[in-house]
Amino acid sequence: MQRGLFFFERFLLVGGRRPWNVLLAARLAGTIEAAELHRALVQLQARHPMLCVGIVQKGKRPHFVTPDPIPPISLRIIDRTDDEDWFEAVRHEIDLPFDNAHGPLLRVVWIRSSAVSELVLVGYHCICDGKSMLLLTRELIAELGGIRPEPVPVRPAPRRIATIHELFTEDRRLSRRWRSLLSHASAAKWLLHAATGLARRGPAAAVLPSYVIRWTLEASTCDALRARCRDETVTLYAVLATAFLRAVRKVRPAQARNRLLCPIDVRPMLPAIEADMLFGYPDTVHLSIDRALDQGFWEQARKLKRDLTARRGRLDPRRTLLTAEWLHALSDWFIDLQLHGKARNDLMFSHVGEAVVPPGASVLGFLSSMPWRGTTAVFSLLDQGCVRFFLVARETSLPSADAERIRACAMSLLDAELGVPAQAAPRSGRRRSTR
Repeated sequence: MQRGLFFFERFLLVGGRRPWNVLLAARLAGTIEAAELHRALVQLQARHPMLCVGIVQKGKRPHFVTPDPIPPISLRIIDRTDDEDWFEAVRHEIDLPFDNAHGPLLRVVWIRSSAVSELVLVGYHCICDGKSMLLLTRELIAELGGIRPEPVPVRPAPRRIATIHELFTEDRRLSRRWRSLLSHASAAKWLLHAATGLARRGPAAAVLPSYVIRWTLEASTCDALRARCRDETVTLYAVLATAFLRAVRKVRPAQARNRLLCPIDVRPMLPAIEADMLFGYPDTVHLSIDRALDQGFWEQARKLKRDLTARRGRLDPRRTLLTAEWLHALSDWFIDLQLHGKARNDLMFSHVGEAVVPPGASVLGFLSSMPWRGTTAVFSLLDQGCVRFFLVARETSLPSADAERIRACAMSLLDAELGVPAQAAPRSGRRRSTR
């Protein structure tokens, strides 16, 4: 493979200046043989062309390039000592960059023992997202054998996308009016620089390491919450998002913006993206709740759900992706804007839903590093009846003490709505990265 990165891939690459890693950790019962794991990783590369590439600058544009020979996926092995080793690996890997020029842009950490093992998959966001990581985890577990009783189906590798136009089956060309407007993008660049005070480009401010806070909503509470969601005709995502926004406003009233960034999976809107293809681009919408805290919690959640449904329905990823391809000259400026600009959201909240993996395995969590200045992110998924949460931030974006208070406040709000008596705060699993 040799093709230029699409605009959204360049954005997720962050110009190669900071890693934007997506991580997923899974636990497997039983013994894993090293030879079998290496073979399974080779099979993943054979199935997914994007797991074979590196990124090389050619002219003014970075390109995905498949080297010859193709290097294997990096596998780091740690002898398991306790149930927390996998989280130590996550902390180590979250801010660790890839060797972009040589690839591959996926690596694996194996925390091994004779009875149980954990696998931590780390991928560059420009080739994969949370759903892609779940797909790779399922395929890897299936390839290992002895984890899933049914045989792994033999199927051809999914085709790769060579041009942006292959994502669309109709209306591939922008109108003449759009082409005319976008042809003046370079001139508009300097006007935007002057208006925002970003005409002088320079290195980003010193970046502190990420810290990660993790916690779990246990199965009994989760069951009660999901039942209440059904009664109130609201989604679990809307309820959790409402709780986080209310918690931010309560803990940090002076800094709260009442804005939550919600990533949207656009695969259903792009039929060319097949179920077994890696894809990194999420569209996003902004959500908020009514300012009055005295409004009922469930009414706020229902309104947020309605807003999310309406805004998702207005998304047109086809047009967005095609339009963005005219903006390659502005890619560095867009990246600088995010690296230097002030945060516009209280947090980004990504929920990937239920993690479906073969029997004998469980997903311990998924999360991502956040390269942008001032960005705080919460990630969650459902596994074995529990909701597993990860909050990722830096001290410059959100002091860790405030993050702990936001976590506790959001969970207390949910307990209060469910009529759960106040209890001592559970162990959050907060461990700051030492890198």
